[in-house]
Amino acid sequence: MPPTPESPSAIIEYLPLYTFNGADDEQPDAHMSTVLSDVSMDTCSTASVGSHQQPAISIDQPGEFRTKYHPCSGHPPVTQSYEEFGAHSTIYTTPADEAPFCPFQTHGNFQFVEIVLNAMLNKAQVNALLDLIDHVAKGAAKVILKNEAELCKACDNAAAELTPVSAGPLKLTTLVSVI
Repeated sequence: MPPTPESPSAIIEYLPLYTFNGADDEQPDAHMSTVLSDVSMDTCSTASVGSHQQPAISIDQPGEFRTKYHPCSGHPPVTQSYEEFGAHSTIYTTPADEAPFCPFQTHGNFQFVEIVLNAMLNKAQVNALLDLIDHVAKGAAKVILKNEAELCKACDNAAAELTPVSAGPLKLTTLVSVI
């Protein structure tokens, strides 16, 4: 249970310490102990861990970093100070991809394939659409529809014009089945 502060200027909190007991830290046996630290004064105290003294770890700036690589990489473990560890780190930015549509030859091809796949068009439909695009590009055909609303309106107009409707009496016949 953490102690309560005796004065407003003294803030004491418990910080966990980790100690490793093992040869070269290869298979560490981790033990955790609690350390009192006066964080308002930004100082580090020591606490007894086992039979030796261990300094408290500063949360703002850790003392050392140990980097272990995968055994197959062939790299030995590296121990670096806080300053060394951050000195070589650079912000990695990916270069702008000049051809995000690869492996397609053009961005237009990529967009066409994306539309075809989303619409789940079959081979005949894809070929018909490509033929239409080719005719429009050559000026042999013209498509004036600009969006889905215009497409729906054109279909409704065509249905109204071409669907035969006749007014007159309807003959209903009833089928009766005899068992």
